[in-house]
Amino acid sequence: MSEPGALCRRVAAAADLCLKPHLHAVVAGDGLGEEQLDCTLQIQPRNRDGTRLPLDDIELEIYRSGEDLHLMLSWPAQPQQPMLWQGNHPVWMDGESGLRCERPDGGGPLEALARRLRALLGPSLQPSD
Repeated sequence: MSEPGALCRRVAAAADLCLKPHLHAVVAGDGLGEEQLDCTLQIQPRNRDGTRLPLDDIELEIYRSGEDLHLMLSWPAQPQQPMLWQGNHPVWMDGESGLRCERPDGGGPLEALARRLRALLGPSLQPSD
């Protein structure tokens, strides 16, 4: 993926599909550049009337560890909410202590988003030789 905007569009489309009924915009955060191997994005939902829902914003951190793509999803405006780490499998962690916890009610769509993003982004973020 050659441009940062393309990554944001792909993430927004995946969020629209997995986190219905909201529509999503994605804003680039730290680290989004040409390589796009380690970056932070903010997924910003809106209801169907176009009203922003800032309490439901999701911070998406994308990073590599070795050859694997990892994602961390959390709610910046709701630090008490569990956060999702997605590598080869999902791991939910308490938002305040970082200790492993059970998947929260309503966590299924976020896991679906993380799986979809890993599938979409994995090949496009391969390091070039």
